[in-house]
Amino acid sequence: MYLVNSIGNNLVTVLILKKGAPDQLLAVSEKNRKHLFILSYKAGSIARREDLSNRKKTNDRSNHSKKNIMLARTEADTLFDRAKRTASGAASWKDVEARYRRLVRIVADEDTGYLNSRLEEIEMQLRALHDTRYDQAIKDGEIYTSQKNYGEAKKSFATALEAKPGDSLALKSINLLDMAWAKNYVEQGDEASKSRKAILAKTFYQKAMDIKPDYPSLKNKLTQAKLVADPQIYALEKEKGDLAINDNNLSEARTAYDSALVIRPDDKYVKGQVRKLITLEEKNAKEEKDDAAYQDLLVIAKDLADKASTAQQYELAIKEYRRAMALIPGRQFPGKKIAELTNRIKQSR
Repeated sequence: MYLVNSIGNNLVTVLILKKGAPDQLLAVSEKNRKHLFILSYKAGSIARREDLSNRKKTNDRSNHSKKNIMLARTEADTLFDRAKRTASGAASWKDVEARYRRLVRIVADEDTGYLNSRLEEIEMQLRALHDTRYDQAIKDGEIYTSQKNYGEAKKSFATALEAKPGDSLALKSINLLDMAWAKNYVEQGDEASKSRKAILAKTFYQKAMDIKPDYPSLKNKLTQAKLVADPQIYALEKEKGDLAINDNNLSEARTAYDSALVIRPDDKYVKGQVRKLITLEEKNAKEEKDDAAYQDLLVIAKDLADKASTAQQYELAIKEYRRAMALIPGRQFPGKKIAELTNRIKQSR
C-alpha cells in the first residue's frame, strides 16, 4: 500500500500504492538516532500536493527553514542585548525568554546548548528583578506604615507578595499592618463614641471590621454603635430624601431613600416615597424623550421653510410646526413660525 525508497543522502520518498491505505509505522535510522514516523493517507492533504522527491526542492525547503531560524535567533539576540544594556524590566525579559524557548523547540540538538545558556541567564535576570522588587516593596511598606499611610503600605506589601508568593515576611507584614490599621479606626471610633457621635463611631468601627473582622471586642462595639446610630441615620436620610424630591432632585432623593431602607427595609413611608419617585422618574424620562422629538421636528420644519418658494412647500413646513405644537402644546415658538409662514403664503399670491 506504501512504497518507501531511500535514494541516498538521507532522502526518503514515499509512494502511496492504494487509496485509503491504513496507517503504518516507518522507522528511519540516522547514525545513532532512530526516528519513528506514521504514514497516513489523507485525500487532498498538502503533503500529497507538495513534491519533495528531488534534491533541489528538499534543499530549498531546508535552506528556507534554516534562514528563518537564523533570523529568529538574531532577533532574540538583539532583544537580549538591549534588555541587558538598558536594565529592562521583567516584561522585556519575559518576551526574550519566550523567543528563545520557541527556538529550542525547532533547532537541532547540537544547537540547543547556546540557547539553554541564554535561558539560564534570563532566569537569573528575572530572579534578580524579583528580588529587587521584593526588597523595595518591603522597604516602602515599612515606611508607609510608620507614617500611618496604611492604604499605600498595604499595596506595597501586596507587591512584595506578588514578587515572592507565599513569602512569610510579606504575609507577617500584612497581618501586622491590618492589626495596626484596624486599631487606628477602633481608637477613632472609641473617641467618637465618648463624644456621643454615634454615626461617626459606627463608620469607624465598620471600617475596622472591613480590615480585621477578628479584632478583639470590635463586633460588640459595632453592634452597640449601630443601636444608637441607625435611628439617627434613618431620620437624616429620610429628611434628605424628602427635601430632594421636593426640589425635583430625583437622583439625590433616590440615594437618600435607598440609604434609609438599608436601616429599615420594610418602612412603609419610605417605600411610598420610592413609588412616588419612580412615577416622577418615568414622567421626566417621557418629557426628555418628547423634548428631543420636538427639537427634531423644529429642525425639519426650519429646513423645509428655508428651502420653500411655493405655497405648497410652505404648507409642508407649517405641517411640521403643527406636529411640534401638538407634541408639546405649551410651547409658543411653533405658533409664531406658523403665523410667519402663513403671511408668506398670502404675500406670494
